Amino acid sequence: MKTECYSPAEGDVLSELRSFLQSAGLRYDRSVRQTVIKRDGSGRIAATGSLDGRVIKCVAVRPDCQGGPLAGEIVKDLARLAKESGESHLFLFTRPENQPAFEQLGFYPVEKTDDALLMENQPDGVERWLQTVPRCGEGITGAIVANCAPMTNGHLYLIQKAKLLCDQLYLFVLSEDKGEIPADDRLEMVRAATAGIPGVVVCPSGNYQVSAATFPGYFLRDETEVRRVSCELDLKLFACRIAAPLGISRRFVGQEPYSTLTEHYNRYMKEILPQYGVSLVEFSRLRAGDKGFVNAGAVRRLWAEGDLPKLERMVPPAVFKYLSSHRPRNSQA
Repeated sequence: MKTECYSPAEGDVLSELRSFLQSAGLRYDRSVRQTVIKRDGSGRIAATGSLDGRVIKCVAVRPDCQGGPLAGEIVKDLARLAKESGESHLFLFTRPENQPAFEQLGFYPVEKTDDALLMENQPDGVERWLQTVPRCGEGITGAIVANCAPMTNGHLYLIQKAKLLCDQLYLFVLSEDKGEIPADDRLEMVRAATAGIPGVVVCPSGNYQVSAATFPGYFLRDETEVRRVSCELDLKLFACRIAAPLGISRRFVGQEPYSTLTEHYNRYMKEILPQYGVSLVEFSRLRAGDKGFVNAGAVRRLWAEGDLPKLERMVPPAVFKYLSSHRPRNSQA
């Protein structure tokens, strides 16, 4: 077998890869950064797999080549590439029926649904992450999971409303570091902005909440089905592996008038979380006068334009202090 590596695949190779994955019931995920392809003696693709940071995706072996060592070789090649990039804690998605094969390659189940299985190469990853999360006291415990890129007065309004309905409130700030503000900076801004609200515990979300490692968006289905599969896995993982041990019984969200993806996620939360003992409470968003609702997208635009007077009216003081002294990470200015 001939091994080829791409960062990422392009042109004719990408077209060939897409067709190969489609024949395996998968589709190419545009977020991948590295791809490994194994070709047989005739030059045809026999197996492939891709890497998105620490997440192994799009692993497929041609039917006549299954049962051999190819899947293992693909995973080992991707693990080597990840290690070269400083990633040792790896995740992969597969179908539930493939669990035994990947367990033999050193992966352990994290959570699964009827359609998707999330695995990682550590036997106790969730438990180890939970040890970093402070435990709350007695009473009703709620949670908000938010990107806060950046935190706005709308986020602050949601937190204040939620805190009225619970004794303790976890605020999990997404750890994905792909936007205009570094994840550590977003986390510190939220901590500063909520410092005066008793009972609010601000934590990074880690790998197990609304991350590249919990959304298997590359199974070959229509968009509605992809969203359902992705949301179901993420939400079951939250309810069973995070909310249950932390005593979280309520999750709070704001209505979503701008993002179709987030609106769908909120709808699936209403359907899925109560099945596992977590109720969903949805609040109306904070309005920005007669110009719609306060939202992070509008704040990012004002930030990029340097419109500090308008920006100051839409974010907490601690956030404005940061934004007024920094430029967007992806800005060319």
